[in-house]
Amino acid sequence: MNEHPEFDIVEITRKIGVNMLNSVEITSQEAAWYLLREPMSKCSTVVTTIPTMWPCDRQRIRKTQKELDAIGVGEDSTNIWK
Repeated sequence: MNEHPEFDIVEITRKIGVNMLNSVEITSQEAAWYLLREPMSKCSTVVTTIPTMWPCDRQRIRKTQKELDAIGVGEDSTNIWK
């Protein structure tokens, strides 16, 4: 900034960016992606939560009567939780 007091910080940053892009050799495809502001890579990692608490401490929801009738659960069955 001391060398060129007529430029503000935005213009200095723009000049630095242009100089850096001019000094780096990139392919035309990379340049097109850069100009279109597209990501160079995409992440395909899916995050899965694994419950690590004891089964007796987990949150449970009782199955609806419709679901119980569909699978034919008796009155003394313990298979009533989702």
